[in-house]
Amino acid sequence: MATQMTVGKKLSLGFAVVLILTVVISVVSFVGVNKLAASRDVLSQRTADSAIASKVPFWTIKQYQNQADLIINRDMD
Repeated sequence: MATQMTVGKKLSLGFAVVLILTVVISVVSFVGVNKLAASRDVLSQRTADSAIASKVPFWTIKQYQNQADLIINRDMD
């Protein structure tokens, strides 16, 4: 069948195949970029949560110190 096609038809078919492959690759890339953006948003939120969680030990000790100071110094007033 390919031997019966004219040069113009062969060129048109080749161009159509390249065009279809380009569209498929573009769609796959677009979907991949959207998934990457969603992952970035999740990672950003987790980083913010981690920063807050890393301060918990400091504030726990600070609260303990304040309570101890209150107990120690309550009779001094």
